[in-house]
Amino acid sequence: MTKWRINKFVAQCLGISRRKAEGLIKSGHVKMNKQTVYDLSLKVQPNTSSITVHGEVLSPRTYIYYALNKPLGYTSTRHDPFAVKKVVDLVPSFPAVYPAGRLDKNSEGLIVLTNDGEITQKITSPADHLEKEYYVEATVARSNWDIRQLKKLLKGVNIDGYTTKPSKVFAWRHTGKSVSFYIILEEGKKRQIRRMAQKIGLEIKTLRRVRIGKLKLGDLKPGEYRKIRAEDIL
Repeated sequence: MTKWRINKFVAQCLGISRRKAEGLIKSGHVKMNKQTVYDLSLKVQPNTSSITVHGEVLSPRTYIYYALNKPLGYTSTRHDPFAVKKVVDLVPSFPAVYPAGRLDKNSEGLIVLTNDGEITQKITSPADHLEKEYYVEATVARSNWDIRQLKKLLKGVNIDGYTTKPSKVFAWRHTGKSVSFYIILEEGKKRQIRRMAQKIGLEIKTLRRVRIGKLKLGDLKPGEYRKIRAEDIL
């Protein structure tokens, strides 16, 4: 019979990261067979041990993963009373899933929705260095602009006292006042690409995420989704 480390079991049952599960254990909120446990290395057997958090008996949940092509105008949230259109409206309502990270309302492309907190942590945490690739179309906002400005993104640019990590920029085109390129980031500050572009004299017209880790947008049309596995991402 398979045994689980208690932190992994709690994380899997609640759909949270192992770090959060460890916090629950260390703070005395987890019991096994009515006894409070603090040992993170403790192994449990789901079918023979009664594990509770705040009195609620835990049981393993089935994880769901969706790859969605987020259309323009949709908010990357589950709970927002002011959002008219939410990404969760485009996938099945049960079991409940949450966006793993964000794409702002005026951006489009690939986003993952899941009830797996650990995978969400890996997608969103800068410490995991998971690449996100974007396609950008922009308009030149300066009369003396030239393509060499894109090289500044390779080294990182300063935004309000923070220097962004070096980016990968490739397949660029510059015709008149129109510029297009692909950019790969390993971090995801709020509106980062738009702010980076503005810093080098560009105004973004189209921002589409086309890859997260190993997972590619592929031929998904705006508003379409497909079921995937965690292994498709990492």
